[in-house]
Amino acid sequence: TKQPDIYTSKYKIKEITQVIFEPSSYTFDTLKSGTPLKGSFVLKNIGRNILTIDSFSKACSCTTLYLPTKKIGIGDSVRVSFIIKPPLSNDYFVTPIMFYLNTKPFYRQFLIEGYIK
Repeated sequence: TKQPDIYTSKYKIKEITQVIFEPSSYTFDTLKSGTPLKGSFVLKNIGRNILTIDSFSKACSCTTLYLPTKKIGIGDSVRVSFIIKPPLSNDYFVTPIMFYLNTKPFYRQFLIEGYIK
């Protein structure tokens, strides 16, 4: 039997759109342990419908995200800012941010990564 598509049960096919991240991920060279990192990236709606950001999740409580809107018009973009307070360690750091959107698949991942010394 065919499995139900949980995505299309929430959005009608005609509401689905496309998105890109600019840049596609954020890599910092080396960050001093305990030093906050500020950065940003752009979410761009490249589809034919309004982009709806239902929610997002962060893998680390050390990340604060500033999202100015949850609706992005056709051809429009929004700058998403973040602040990371990395853990006190000397290691490689990766924190994914998952965005849940009216795209197919219904989620997109943005990675922030680099070395902490």
